Amino acid sequence: MPKSEEKCLALLSTTSVDLNAVAATVLYTVPPGKTMIPAFAWLRVSATAGALLAFTIGLSTALTDWIGTTNGDNLDAAGDAIIISPVPSATPAKIQEYTAGEIISIDVTVAVGSACTGTLYLFGFEDDA
Repeated sequence: MPKSEEKCLALLSTTSVDLNAVAATVLYTVPPGKTMIPAFAWLRVSATAGALLAFTIGLSTALTDWIGTTNGDNLDAAGDAIIISPVPSATPAKIQEYTAGEIISIDVTVAVGSACTGTLYLFGFEDDA
């Protein structure tokens, strides 16, 4: 049995994201010989993101397979942050497992309309493939 500290929830990446550009930004690449299951993310903003911001997170070739369209409606001031994860419901939320070499990205689909960056903290689990 593995030691508990070898299999734990960890901060996998910290990435700066331009929230005023409709574009995908790479968050994490699964290392060789590993798999990864994302657990949740935090997004902290440098300025008001307002009601315009919309984004998805997922595999670079899918971009929505982990987190579908999410709005930043309550990111009203510098330093505000939100937690991002699949939303539990009566039917359990599906989580993803990604394999070695797969790239996880955030895709800003609606820009905020003014200068604003976000710091996205991605948390999850890595395991041997």
